[in-house]
Amino acid sequence: MQQINLNRLTELIQADRTRWFLISPLLIEIGITIYFNLSSEPGWGLLLIPIFLGASYGFFLLKGYLLATLLSAAMMIIALGFAAGQLRQSNVEAPVLDKKVKVTLEATVDTIFIGEKKRRVILSRISSTPEIVPQPQKVQLNIRTDASHLEPGMRVSLNAILLPPPSPTHPG
Repeated sequence: MQQINLNRLTELIQADRTRWFLISPLLIEIGITIYFNLSSEPGWGLLLIPIFLGASYGFFLLKGYLLATLLSAAMMIIALGFAAGQLRQSNVEAPVLDKKVKVTLEATVDTIFIGEKKRRVILSRISSTPEIVPQPQKVQLNIRTDASHLEPGMRVSLNAILLPPPSPTHPG
């Protein structure tokens, strides 16, 4: 079995140090990909990992351990990508119904889609009886009757059955 010459590896890495930053977008993307491939939402405690890895990076840098410094820097950048995915997810998160609800809605028609077989209306500025918790900002309805009299901006009152969105699909 051939032994790895760490001195030679260190020399090669040092010779290429002007290009180290070029791999950082790839490492960030790896972290984001790891986050979005998880089967469940991770806790916020995982955001502490980049801080720990940053501290280890600083320690190894001060001690002069090149390979350990590079490895901890790469892991820190991956962890930053993971944190970026988690922060982005929390920023775009919107209230979602968790069960089927029968309500009377009063809302403003925002958009109307009329196709050959489907008619959809997006409603905004919604009030409902009974009140929906969490209160959605917009609701998309499938209309089974004639919708030709509806116009954007029109205020409507209707009985509706609201369903939660379907669960995400996974490949395979």
